[in-house]
Amino acid sequence: MGGNVTEKSAHFPVGRPQVLPAAVLLAAALLSALMGLAARRYDRPVLAAVFSLAAIALAGVVVLGVGPRLLRWVAPEAWTEGFWDRLTPRGFAFLLVLVGVTMLVIHSGNNLWILILSLLLSVFLVSGLISHLVLHGLEVEVQYPERVHAGQTMVLLLRVVNRKRRMGSFGLGIQPRLRLGDQDPAVEEKTLVYVGPGHETVLRWEIPLKRRGIYPFEGILVSTSFPFGFVRRGRLIDEPGAVVVYPALADLRGSKGLPPTMIGVIERLLRGQGGSLYNVRDYVWGDDARFMHWKATAKLERPMIREFTEERVPELHLVFSTWLPDREAPEMKERFETAVSWAATAVIRWWEQRVHFSFDSGEFRGEVNGNGNDLEQVLEYLAAVTPSDRLLIDEKQLVRGTIYLAGHRASRREGMVVVEYGWN
Repeated sequence: MGGNVTEKSAHFPVGRPQVLPAAVLLAAALLSALMGLAARRYDRPVLAAVFSLAAIALAGVVVLGVGPRLLRWVAPEAWTEGFWDRLTPRGFAFLLVLVGVTMLVIHSGNNLWILILSLLLSVFLVSGLISHLVLHGLEVEVQYPERVHAGQTMVLLLRVVNRKRRMGSFGLGIQPRLRLGDQDPAVEEKTLVYVGPGHETVLRWEIPLKRRGIYPFEGILVSTSFPFGFVRRGRLIDEPGAVVVYPALADLRGSKGLPPTMIGVIERLLRGQGGSLYNVRDYVWGDDARFMHWKATAKLERPMIREFTEERVPELHLVFSTWLPDREAPEMKERFETAVSWAATAVIRWWEQRVHFSFDSGEFRGEVNGNGNDLEQVLEYLAAVTPSDRLLIDEKQLVRGTIYLAGHRASRREGMVVVEYGWN
């Protein structure tokens, strides 16, 4: 059974900033404020008032005009779509320094300490802005198999695209959030040092899957602490989905007590010696010449053989009892898992041979007749099945042609095979 590949994508939107007009207006406001301060020192109160009012007016234009558009570009998702900030140890040390400098400014009033405090605050604010710009404009696409068997290794591919035109993204931490259970290893975080503007890169994870089950895929965690490492800023891109880990495939031929039909020795195929034409194919050395299709041979100018369907179609019924008298015993749990693997392997082999069969566990019933969706329903049930605390099968209703997997002493009837996996 090959697993389908699911593709998911999410992105951080790209916008057009208004940085240049804002920077020009703020520079003009700062220049006006300095000119006003100089005019006041030289005892020019009117000129000082004019420059001060101009500085306030220019700052107001930035706040009321350019400011809202800048904020809508810089952080539209920060308030609504799950951005988070986390102080790093380096950031905590920087914050202690900032508090210390603030105390010195309050107690001394020295202009030099005020300048240092302003510089530190600017560095902290610029760090947060650049971190957001690094995450901005990223598009993430993930590919992973929706179906894989326990004991196999799942390959997860993640494509990161930087949609920004002029700015690269630095120091990205990428981590798929796949919940594998307490005993399974977590999916580790990988670091992208740099993704240039308009460029893309592909990351690959090989994830060993130890146990069957349905594991939710919660999304992709994208974060960065660039440029100074004071704050780690990130966002979890929600990508709802699940990886269905089917039961492990078992070597049925090496298992004792299993009937030949379950192992896969089934005489009935889709083609046989019946009277209905099944297919016309090329002649293979050893084919019976009696089944030569002369019209097709003459038309195609090469030997062609007729295949017929078998008139008698046997019915198979796989009944799986999930009741275990002692569900807490480790040995019984292990045997239950073995029986689940037996059942999954048998239904896959029958499906590959296009055998029409039914499956029944008392809480789930399904019929497989060659349709892939029918098979997936049975396998998904087996991926999540757990031992039951009571008998769910009515053993009196079992019919001929039934293979009965039971974890307890089961009643036997003519025409059916009982495999007591809990006692073998």
